[in-house]
Amino acid sequence: MTGYKPWYQTFNSQLFKKYYQLSPWKNMECPLALKKSWLRNYAKYCFKKKYILSIQFYYFYLLRKIN
Repeated sequence: MTGYKPWYQTFNSQLFKKYYQLSPWKNMECPLALKKSWLRNYAKYCFKKKYILSIQFYYFYLLRKIN
């Protein structure tokens, strides 16, 4: 088994979002990520396409690293 689950914000896909909105849990907020390295990797991934989102996730990564 892997820790890469679609309910973490860093791994959300369009298909998951579609069915999540139909589920009874649609009003619950998804957790950010299980590991801080996932936040860093997602920030690197977003840097090529979504610059602002990349900065946001890198900020979350730095906050987790400090704590």
